[in-house]
Amino acid sequence: MRGEEVAANETDDAINLSGVATALAVLSGSAAADAACCHRLGVRARGQDHKQSVALLEIVVPHGTAMAVDLDRLLDIKDNAHYDVPGLSHEEARSALIQAKRIAAAAKEVLAAS
Repeated sequence: MRGEEVAANETDDAINLSGVATALAVLSGSAAADAACCHRLGVRARGQDHKQSVALLEIVVPHGTAMAVDLDRLLDIKDNAHYDVPGLSHEEARSALIQAKRIAAAAKEVLAAS
C-alpha cells in the first residue's frame, strides 16, 4: 500500500499505518533535500541535529527557502513518526506526504538546473 493509499484509507489497519506513511514521507523529504544540497552546494548536513539540514537547504537556488519550510515541518514530526508514538492522524500523514512531494519536485528542478 502506497503512502497516499494509507493516508486516504479510514480502516483500522490503515489508521495504524498512518505513522508508517508519515515516517516514509519524512525520509523521502530528507533524502530529496540532501540530493538538492549535494548537487547545488556539494555538501549535506551530517550532524545529529537534523535542523542543520534546514539551514543548509535555505541557501539552495532555486526553491531552497520553500524546501526548507517543508523540511522543517517534516522534521518536527519525525520522532513521533519514527518511534511509533500513537496519535498521528490521517491529516498529519496527508500533510507530510504533500510536503515530501513538494520537496521532491523542487529537488528534481534543482538537479535539472546546472
